[in-house]
Amino acid sequence: MTLETSVPDEPALAADLANVLSDLLDEYGVRSRMSRAVESSSFIEERLEAARRSLEAAESRLSAFQAGNRHHADSPELSREYRQLKREAEVQSTLWIELSRQLEIARVEEVRSRTSLEILDRARPPIRPSYPNKRLFVVLGAMFGLLVGLLYVAVVTRLGTRGG
Repeated sequence: MTLETSVPDEPALAADLANVLSDLLDEYGVRSRMSRAVESSSFIEERLEAARRSLEAAESRLSAFQAGNRHHADSPELSREYRQLKREAEVQSTLWIELSRQLEIARVEEVRSRTSLEILDRARPPIRPSYPNKRLFVVLGAMFGLLVGLLYVAVVTRLGTRGG
């Protein structure tokens, strides 16, 4: 991205303005990304805690079932209940693992979001004005004048040879 400022007859003020604007833009970007990253981390932490409690509850139910039903394989009804409890514990475990991964990613993003823009060059007042380009206007004016002069001479010469 390129930031250009223009203050007539005040190149130092234009450079200062460009520097202030780039600093403000960088600060805004950092704050907004940090805010989103912190919100994301907080949300994931809350979900992770809820998933941990759900996992512990599912594992407790599974353990209690196994303790009370040592020979559940002999009963189709108990086998079905065992599979259901085991599946619930596996789902809760998978959810907890995935939320743990996402929390790590969110924490890395928090650290990354502390920097925003990489300012390649700070603005400096120009050595000479970029507009108007006086040299270009002088050269174009001279060429235009020469062209008009040549056309005038050609027209006068042509009219002079016809009439005489």
